[in-house]
Amino acid sequence: ARVDVEDIGLAILVSTARGEIIIDRGMGTIASWSVNGQELIAAGPQLDLFRAPTDYDKYMLEAWANARLDHLDTHVRSCEIVSQDDARVVIEVRSVLASPALRPACEVTTRFGIEGSGDVSIETRAIPGEWLTALETLPRIGLTMHLPGNFEQVTWRGLGPHENYPDR
Repeated sequence: ARVDVEDIGLAILVSTARGEIIIDRGMGTIASWSVNGQELIAAGPQLDLFRAPTDYDKYMLEAWANARLDHLDTHVRSCEIVSQDDARVVIEVRSVLASPALRPACEVTTRFGIEGSGDVSIETRAIPGEWLTALETLPRIGLTMHLPGNFEQVTWRGLGPHENYPDR
C-alpha cells in the first residue's frame, strides 16, 4: 500500500491505506492517529522515566525526588523526514528530557516508521546524562501514551509468553 507524506510546517501529515497520522513538530510525537475515521490516541507516545513508587522503592525515594524524575518534560530539537519511498516513511525526532533547573536527564532519538498499510513502528533511543547514570536505579524506562476516553477495554500483551507486568 502507498504512503503519502505532506510537510505542513508545524506538522507532518502521513496518509495510509487505513487512515492518517499527524506528527506534531513542536511536541515531537503523534498528535493524531485516525483509522477509518476513529481517533486512536489522545496523547502520543513520550519517553517516561517515572512511575509511582512502591514499598520496595523506599531506599530510592530521596534520590528520585532530588532528580525530579516526576517533572521531566520533552524539549524537541528537530523533527525531520529521514527516509521516504512509496510504501514507507521514517520521521526522526531528536529531543532532550529535562526538568526545570537541572541539566537534561537524557538525549532522546525517536523514529516513527509508518507503512502504507497503516502499521506504525516506534524506536526510541535514550542516552543518559552523567547525573542520571549516577542514580542506582530508575523507576521506569518506557513510553507513555494516552488513549481516548471511549476506549473501555484494553488487552495487555506483555513482553513474552509468561506472566508479565505492564510497567516492566
